[in-house]
Amino acid sequence: MVNKGSFREDLYYRLNIVDMYVPPVRERTEDIPLLVEQFLERHRIKHGKPYHISPQLLRLLMDYHWPGNVREIENAVERAVVLCRDNNLSIEDFPREIRELHRESREAASPGAAMPHDAACNAASLPDQLDEIERTLIEQALEGCQGHVAAAARRLGVSRQSLLYKINKYNMKV
Repeated sequence: MVNKGSFREDLYYRLNIVDMYVPPVRERTEDIPLLVEQFLERHRIKHGKPYHISPQLLRLLMDYHWPGNVREIENAVERAVVLCRDNNLSIEDFPREIRELHRESREAASPGAAMPHDAACNAASLPDQLDEIERTLIEQALEGCQGHVAAAARRLGVSRQSLLYKINKYNMKV
């Protein structure tokens, strides 16, 4: 907006004191059960009903990539509360994308799936594989930049704060 002239540059610099990186929900899957529970609690209070979600369904929600971040989780929980027939949420109460993920995971676990059952059970999950690739790229960039975080961040095309977050996430030494 500053570049377009629709926001005062001096005001931007006055407000831009701390640059903070908040990773997307897909990088903080351990937060998903807490967020779901928080949104469910709001609906319990609002509707006076003891809504419940199973641990299996929570695990499935943690496997979903949540492109809409926290707001998508909030909307999915609200939809589930509205559609649930009793006080127990089921996969059928959630949006189509999440139901499809559930269907795909069931098909992958079935003996007739395209991947042999043993391979499916022993294969690392996509998020785990992506984390390993990301970790390797970060290690290579840091090594190529002699441990200089800002230079490695530029090489990787991410902010310094983002790279520091990931270094901390992977317990890497700089």
